[in-house]
Amino acid sequence: MSGDAGCSDKVLAPTARSFDASGLDQTSTVRIYLYMFADRATYERLRTTVDACAASFVTDPQTYQSVEQSPFVMVGQGPWGQAFEAALRAGLIVAAGRATTPGQTTRRPRIFRAITSRWIWLVPSPISVSLASRR
Repeated sequence: MSGDAGCSDKVLAPTARSFDASGLDQTSTVRIYLYMFADRATYERLRTTVDACAASFVTDPQTYQSVEQSPFVMVGQGPWGQAFEAALRAGLIVAAGRATTPGQTTRRPRIFRAITSRWIWLVPSPISVSLASRR
């Protein structure tokens, strides 16, 4: 959901997107908050506010999860599966234009909507898994 920062912070809201995700070794659905800052300077200025915001929706601080690759931060209530977290991290690296493996782009997308489509394919949705298993 666009503009859902998970808290009432009016500065973070325009940078935020939330969605429910599962897949790979993440069997339960988790709410993920993605913060997409305009540039590294904004990321550095607002990064700590993400953790403060998360305090309003995290139910167990011991399992709070965060993955970041400037200028993006992704957070949520954990624990997350290792493969699931790795897929999220890989997606952020691609979206940030810092990919180093063959086949991945190093160009930063022009619009933030492209970011979601670039990394979301790394985490299969329940419907894609169920459709793939049908004959």
